[in-house]
Amino acid sequence: MGSRSRTLALTAPVSGTVTALNNGLGAYLNDPTAAIMTISNLDNVWVTANVPEDLVGAISRGQAVEVELPAFPGKKWKGNVSFVSAVLEPDTHRNKTRIAFANPDGKLKPNMYATVDIAVPQAAAVTVPTSALLMNNDSVTVFVETAPWTFERRAVELGREDNETVRIVSGLSGNERIVVKGGVLLND
Repeated sequence: MGSRSRTLALTAPVSGTVTALNNGLGAYLNDPTAAIMTISNLDNVWVTANVPEDLVGAISRGQAVEVELPAFPGKKWKGNVSFVSAVLEPDTHRNKTRIAFANPDGKLKPNMYATVDIAVPQAAAVTVPTSALLMNNDSVTVFVETAPWTFERRAVELGREDNETVRIVSGLSGNERIVVKGGVLLND
């Protein structure tokens, strides 16, 4: 006897994009509870940020966010935090924080990498360009102007870095002038 096959038309209960297909050509499907495929509505997508445990207290729903994707260099999506998980991931101790974006043109794809900048309120602090920092073994120093054209090397304690600036925890006051470029060329 020859094998008989017939075409079976399946109609999805929702519209969307097939994002997973759980069978292949010629597959024998006999489990009525098994998923044949996954259909996702990608008109709106979530960007999930893994927020470190020490910053979770500074994150809240509605907070301003900027998202950049390597697939679209130079383009920034602006949004707001729409969900902050109530628990941390046990293996990474990071909080899954979601930002929802409309995706009418379908540019945002599931599982894309993204860089998320969340505007976290911070206390006022002295900040300097990273180009001013001089790394010496286990210490970080800057050159501080003590008199016109006279500089002294001073150790500083660093806080958080943000793009090309870093917060100074101790070692500088806000009214001191420092060398911000070429300090490595100065001799003590």
